[in-house]
Amino acid sequence: MKNKQIYTLILMAILSLFVNQQIFANVFDEDFTEETLNPLWSIVGDGHNGINNGFYSFTDNADNNGTELFRNIQGLPSGSFETVLTAVFKKFCSPNTKTAFSWIMNGHNGNISLMYNSFGKLELRHNDFDGKNGQLAVIDNIGVSDGTAITMSIKFIKESNTIDVSYTKNSGEKVSIYNGRGTDGAAFDDCFSLRSTAKLFKFDDTPDKSLVLIDSWNVKDL
Repeated sequence: MKNKQIYTLILMAILSLFVNQQIFANVFDEDFTEETLNPLWSIVGDGHNGINNGFYSFTDNADNNGTELFRNIQGLPSGSFETVLTAVFKKFCSPNTKTAFSWIMNGHNGNISLMYNSFGKLELRHNDFDGKNGQLAVIDNIGVSDGTAITMSIKFIKESNTIDVSYTKNSGEKVSIYNGRGTDGAAFDDCFSLRSTAKLFKFDDTPDKSLVLIDSWNVKDL
């Protein structure tokens, strides 16, 4: 009888571990429809307006600090995955707010950042923490006007150790930014497992401030 109880406890522990792994497999899926921000999110800076009508609203002042919304990753998928962020650039380019929006994934071995500034430039960079820090792709002007919703996607393909990065404007046609390995052909290793961050940084002390509304943000298995 005692052995049966021990076996039952072991089985329950194994099942609990399996369930937890499944919960963390689709790391998060956020649509900002709750009245208050989920406590799993963290903020940095003074430009946070918070959740309003299903969007997370933030801006930034020219104070050299930046305004960040980030989430610590709690168990990245073990295989290939995709992360997607959709944001409305309500006030950004016209007038030029002299602001950069960065979407960053950080891991133990480096980070990947997709940066869009108020001049219209979109840039993808990879830093592998081993001295390789370079630009993977750049589009000088993606032609986005204020009020446009941009959906950014980063897919990590484990088998080839590559990323496939793209964006769409207002749910339109997908535009490819990059498909390949890291800086100088390096492997991406772990650039993903620690944190996912959206950051606004105003790089010039002009009176006009940006306003960006994040609509949704997720990480999921492929």
